[in-house]
Amino acid sequence: MAYLPWAFLYFGSSVLLGSFAMVNLLIGVVINSPKGGAEQTHTLFRAAPRRRPCLSRCSRRRC
Repeated sequence: MAYLPWAFLYFGSSVLLGSFAMVNLLIGVVINSPKGGAEQTHTLFRAAPRRRPCLSRCSRRRC
């Protein structure tokens, strides 16, 4: 097979561009992951709704 000197430029640039894209995706996932965790923590530890005290005198009836 013949050696083409310009082939290195093509394959080198494709490897560099692919690596750049993968690093950008990784950084995007790492940067956005704390946002999702904060929202999830907020919903987990949200205060439960308070029930009104029962003012009824009937004990069989639930309020």
